Amino acid sequence: MPTKHREITDEGFEKSITVNLFAPFLLTELLLDVLAKSPSARIVNVSTETHAMSRKPDFDAIQFEKYYTYSNAYAQAKLYLIWVTQHLATILKEKGIHNITVNSLHPGTIASNLDMSKEKEKGLFWYLLVKMTAKFFSTTNEIGAETSIYLATSPDVENVTGKYFVKKKISKVSDKYYSPENEKIIWDYCMTIVKPYL
Repeated sequence: MPTKHREITDEGFEKSITVNLFAPFLLTELLLDVLAKSPSARIVNVSTETHAMSRKPDFDAIQFEKYYTYSNAYAQAKLYLIWVTQHLATILKEKGIHNITVNSLHPGTIASNLDMSKEKEKGLFWYLLVKMTAKFFSTTNEIGAETSIYLATSPDVENVTGKYFVKKKISKVSDKYYSPENEKIIWDYCMTIVKPYL
């Protein structure tokens, strides 16, 4: 999860976008040749419904150099992950590669053990409120993993690609800032970032 202040990796990249976008993008690119040789391969990217809370993208500051809040950094990285998932599905179709599907999903609100230190900083009342809300409105890790497992294994989605799923159903992605041009900007930017590591 992003932190209160913008942090940079040793490689010079903003941390939340690195973990939530660049890392899965790079891993996918590194595995594509192997996946292409498989009779059937599935790429499953874990995004979130929080993508809909993203601010308007600033394509001159994709790594939040001009404006940073941890909530927007997380939402925007997850929005971009959906876009690159869709874009890869299109590229694979155009290349005639039909044995690989690529989809994204929202796992639900998980009652995880993520660091709650930023909630603690806001005071005991806020911390307890967040903890209690999480307890009553969150799901377990096992239930949260169901859609990921479904997309990775179910024959029902054998040929489904480029979609976004919630509770094992195709769901609508926020189109507030979407355009094919914006999707391509993010794809090209990610390719530029990961190229030295391929």
